[in-house]
Amino acid sequence: MKIFLLDKIDKKILLLDSLGALLTAINLLVIPLLESYTGIPRDIAIILVPLPILYSIFSFLSYKFGNHNWRSLLKMIAIANLIYCCLTLYVTWINFDTFKILGIIYFIVEIIIIIILATLELKIAINHNELKNK
Repeated sequence: MKIFLLDKIDKKILLLDSLGALLTAINLLVIPLLESYTGIPRDIAIILVPLPILYSIFSFLSYKFGNHNWRSLLKMIAIANLIYCCLTLYVTWINFDTFKILGIIYFIVEIIIIIILATLELKIAINHNELKNK
């Protein structure tokens, strides 16, 4: 019974991930409108925006339909989030000279938030596997 309740609480992180990815996608669509402040052009945002859209859909579907294997799906999402962070860091690095300080701060804060979330997701997925093996 206790593990069942833990499942219900932990599974909600998939919904949080979905909403966070959706927020990232919306931000990437708005940021080019603020290019004079951020230095982030439309073509850079267009390169990045498909991933958070896909991640948002995948996380939501995992939340909705991944009843028995949601922890495996959570682990996949966490790894995908870390890959997105690497891509964002690379894009920021190669465009460092054209991005303004607000654009750089945006991407650094986004990376930090995503790394914290991905770390939490991995801990939830791994801790459950350890409980299963005991």
